[in-house]
Amino acid sequence: MNPYVQQLEEIILQEQVDKLVPFLKSIPAGNAEELRKKHKSLSKHLNDYIQLEAKPNGYGTWGVRGTPKQLRLLRLAGLGLLDKQSMLSSRNDSIDLLRNTSFHETDLWPNHNRWEMVLEILQWRKVDWLTECLSHHQDKNEWFYVEYNHLRQLLDLGLIEHNKKLFLRPLVNLLRIHYSQTDVPDYYTIIKNDAFLLKNDLFSVFDYETNIHWINHYNYKDIKQPAWQEIFVQLSGGQIINRNA
Repeated sequence: MNPYVQQLEEIILQEQVDKLVPFLKSIPAGNAEELRKKHKSLSKHLNDYIQLEAKPNGYGTWGVRGTPKQLRLLRLAGLGLLDKQSMLSSRNDSIDLLRNTSFHETDLWPNHNRWEMVLEILQWRKVDWLTECLSHHQDKNEWFYVEYNHLRQLLDLGLIEHNKKLFLRPLVNLLRIHYSQTDVPDYYTIIKNDAFLLKNDLFSVFDYETNIHWINHYNYKDIKQPAWQEIFVQLSGGQIINRNA
């Protein structure tokens, strides 16, 4: 067996998170196709739905074969290995790592920030089709979007190009309060001090259809959510934007 193929299998099955990124960076040219085939076979194996625990009464626990950590490593590896066609697939799990990557939850590895690992892999690989890929998934799936601040990081690092429609859904959702939040950021100050947002993205809300009127529909823990109407009134009143321009 190709030693790199064997190493990929060991890293994923043995949940060796520290070894994944260094391994990806060490792969010499000419091994990509074999590694993609191994990734595909591992994906099928770990995502098989099986009986995990049998009980005397004939019932038992069912689920996928892979552990949460194995499946996460599989998806991270996919970011570094899979080709454009695979990443454009609606069934691709790796691209989902970019969707609300923080998830506002405790991660599987407390000492490894998921988004930082994603960034490290993307910077190492640096494909020229990431903008197209993210736009494709956002157009096809109303629940898919990369958080606005994360998109800005990708843009600053030269990993994507600015695309108004791609940036709009995350911008609109910027005011959404997550279930784990206990307070609300001062979004007015954040927005009025962001020259790039004001110049390039803010007025896109008038150019495309969005769920902007539903952002404040649900409240969590009786937290008062800001509304885009209020933000626009404040920006206009503070002469940050000119409503007649």
